Amino acid sequence: MKKLISAVTSLCMAATMVSAVVPATVGAADATKGFSIKTYNPDKPGISDGSSKVTVTKDQLANGDYTFPAAVYLTEATNGGTGSFSLNLSTNSPDIKFNLKSPNQSYFDEEKTFTISSGEATTDCYISFGGKYGRLSGYEAAGRYVFGVAESQSKAGTDNYFLGLTWNNDGEKYSWAGTKSDDFPVYVFDVTVPKGTPAGTYDIDFLHYDTDDRADVTVMTPLVEAYRASDSDPAAKYSIEDNNLTLNKMTIEVQGDGPVAKTTTTQDTPPVTTTTTTQVTPPVGNADFNFSIVDENGQSAITATPGQKILVDVLVDAGSNTCAGMDAQFDLDGLTITEVAGKSAALGNAKVKDNKTEGRFSIIATDEVTGEPTAVKNGKSAITFEIEVPKDATNKTYTIGMVDSELKIFKQGGSGDKYTGDWTPLKITVGDPGPSPVTTTTQAQPTTTTTTATTPVANADFNFSIVDENGQSAATVQPGQKVLVDVLVDAGNNTCAGMDAQITLGDLTITEVAGKSAALGNAKVKDNKAEGRFSIIATDEVTGEPTAVKNGKSAITFEVQIPQDATDGTTYKLDMVASELKIFKQGGSGDKYTGAWTPLTLTVGAPVTSTTTNVTTTTTVTTTTTTVTEPQPTTTTTNPNPGTKLVPTWGDVNCDGSVNVADVVVLNRYLNNPTYPVSDQGKVNGDVLDPQDKTGAAVDPAGVRLTAADSETILKSIVELVTLPQ
Repeated sequence: MKKLISAVTSLCMAATMVSAVVPATVGAADATKGFSIKTYNPDKPGISDGSSKVTVTKDQLANGDYTFPAAVYLTEATNGGTGSFSLNLSTNSPDIKFNLKSPNQSYFDEEKTFTISSGEATTDCYISFGGKYGRLSGYEAAGRYVFGVAESQSKAGTDNYFLGLTWNNDGEKYSWAGTKSDDFPVYVFDVTVPKGTPAGTYDIDFLHYDTDDRADVTVMTPLVEAYRASDSDPAAKYSIEDNNLTLNKMTIEVQGDGPVAKTTTTQDTPPVTTTTTTQVTPPVGNADFNFSIVDENGQSAITATPGQKILVDVLVDAGSNTCAGMDAQFDLDGLTITEVAGKSAALGNAKVKDNKTEGRFSIIATDEVTGEPTAVKNGKSAITFEIEVPKDATNKTYTIGMVDSELKIFKQGGSGDKYTGDWTPLKITVGDPGPSPVTTTTQAQPTTTTTTATTPVANADFNFSIVDENGQSAATVQPGQKVLVDVLVDAGNNTCAGMDAQITLGDLTITEVAGKSAALGNAKVKDNKAEGRFSIIATDEVTGEPTAVKNGKSAITFEVQIPQDATDGTTYKLDMVASELKIFKQGGSGDKYTGAWTPLTLTVGAPVTSTTTNVTTTTTVTTTTTTVTEPQPTTTTTNPNPGTKLVPTWGDVNCDGSVNVADVVVLNRYLNNPTYPVSDQGKVNGDVLDPQDKTGAAVDPAGVRLTAADSETILKSIVELVTLPQ
């Protein structure tokens, strides 16, 4: 694969896009703009809560390197008043290091909820200075970021760590995420002061130099260009040369008994109190899955007061094992569960079903598209819940543990094979804690391994499936209904620099588009709703390299609306336009991948039971169309032996004699792919919601109608919220 230009070169090229024209008159509302470097606290993210001076004590460096989060803030008076800017940082210490944290990538281990100007935003990213929250996209940072990070940068005149950024509004006027521009940072980065750094005062400051290599063009950084509604508008500039750009650096005072480094002028600002986060050690044991039941601080033995509410994490260490799902019940020792986290951080954020009264939990952890088991995030919590200590508790110790017989950890979605599991309990003492031994309980399970191979949908480089939100490529709809559409992708090991696509809509209307691509590194999606056109630049913000594709995720997500006057039997086909599908290999190259896809068929009224699907393959030279017939999802099943009646065993879809998560996984895979092997007996067993005969009498498999509601009902029964059938 051809190597792209370096990250820093790409950054400098991007900086030249910041206008170098003669500055226009700057309005009084924005007589100046400014950048500041301050400490960052996600719970208090505004500039006023940070500090431009950090003191690193001798004790903090005694045990190793000291790291703290910092941020760059933009101060401006006009909401959305910036069109682009360029700024670059370095330090006068050869020891201090930077680690960039992009606003478009995960920053928190779990999602957090923030109050922003457009309402509440729930995201695992930090909130940046401009952005919005949408139903389809979640939180989106405004504009387009291009970063450069290097251990030195001769062009910028520094032999020390370099961190550069150019930003532009991406053709759209943005809005502040908060009530002011500096309620949230432009971006966040970690600063590391290594152990052994000489005592002294160091700066993190803005670099001032010409970013353009051309002799006849000068583009000095730092530079801000005001928002322009069109290219014909004059460009108001803010720079050091124009005396209307304020810059506030950060100083770091390192204390110690060692040699004293050369000092620089420091800013007279209040000191910051820097806190460090205690790293929780993942559970250790000899089983396949080892759980530690701990409080929110990672402690397995704590002291509590009567009436106190305690957050409980069930941390997991599964080595390299994957997981299709798990059932668990906890012995609460008389305590009450008051709240449960709805998803599992350790198991791909899979949904957690619970019965708080009985301490039961059930998780389906297979991939929504492929049905494959999930990679476990070791050290994260598989289940999180809150318990309450009785108000009248006195001098008592409570032990929260697992019920051995109810712990089932499944290897594969289509198999009942299970992993072994160990766990250590959480001890909560009301009053003075006494010494408590830590015990380990082992649950023996079969140790056989099943391997499932995933087959691509076609033979092109990129294979797309246009589906509804349930993963169906043929669905029944109603007049006026809004349908969420995903364009799922399987690209094998290919990376992607970007893509253009057009989707035929017929008489349908696109009502909303997700602003970022889940399959392409959350890259921004540009759209023309009226024509069904989409464009994505998917190169990495920092390296400029093509993005690794997340197979099974959606490259493009949008919502369409069925006409209010649509009549029964009307069919709408969402298809790709072959000549408009361009999938780029490299950011600096016109080389393209081939592409193939399956369309989405929406039928008003009666369900679709069979479909002929066109798969179109495109290359940069020719376009080839091949017609194939593929099975499509349907909620009706047929009986190969008409007249044979079977007695249901409610919920046992895989017919292994028990009802658990594995049955739900099998049913879900069948609903997504009717060719997935489920026996007639399994289909009868799975028909639990409004079945043919609730008495359990023998029924004809031909009359079975399986839907996602049956899957949900079985899942509820596993945690004993309902009794089958319903």
